[in-house]
Amino acid sequence: MPTNITQALRKVRAASYDKGAFDELLKARPRECKDLIRVCEDPDQPERVRIAACRVLGEMKAGRSVSTLVKILATDSTNLAWAATLALESIATKTAVPSLIKIASSQPLSSARQNAIHALGCLGDARAAIVLRDILQDPNDSEAVRVEAAEAVKLLLYDGVRLRGVVPALIRALSDTSPLIRWSGAAALAHCADRRAVPALKKLLNDKATPGGLDSVCDQAESALIVLTSGRKG
Repeated sequence: MPTNITQALRKVRAASYDKGAFDELLKARPRECKDLIRVCEDPDQPERVRIAACRVLGEMKAGRSVSTLVKILATDSTNLAWAATLALESIATKTAVPSLIKIASSQPLSSARQNAIHALGCLGDARAAIVLRDILQDPNDSEAVRVEAAEAVKLLLYDGVRLRGVVPALIRALSDTSPLIRWSGAAALAHCADRRAVPALKKLLNDKATPGGLDSVCDQAESALIVLTSGRKG
């Protein structure tokens, strides 16, 4: 077994609670990335072993595994799909972006869309702007998917990625009936470097809603205004 696979496997095993899964993966004697990919794709393998293989591929930044990880990301197995999502984010290749955009915009499975949106937020590609904008301003989309889109936009803006058209979409989100979407929109606007957001955020300063145990919408809006007007990163 090549040293790079051995080292990657041992490293992720050491940080994992389920060390047995990596011991089982070791028994499969993966010698090349294609062996790990084969384990990931094999529905007859225990899910925990497939998750371990995804994690090792992510640690190795194995670009050749991207297509497999994208397919797994769209599965209905929550834990395995999340492992594939994190692996793609670790590999950090923009070659996955077109496929992720397609999943985010058209996959019927909500969890798959959320996984794809999360990955888009971490990959730093401005091509994600259109799909994220469209999701944000679609009142018929689910709250969970729209909140994930706002979080992805926030990450991209924080990293300095220019996203055409998202600021107006975020500003419109501040008037949404969902307190969580208003809260998420305010959090994202903190990093937009666009003064058009200031009046819209000020309108939330009396919004006392506290979605899901978070701080209030008005507190988030106030924090966003401080960041936006000071020019610093929050």
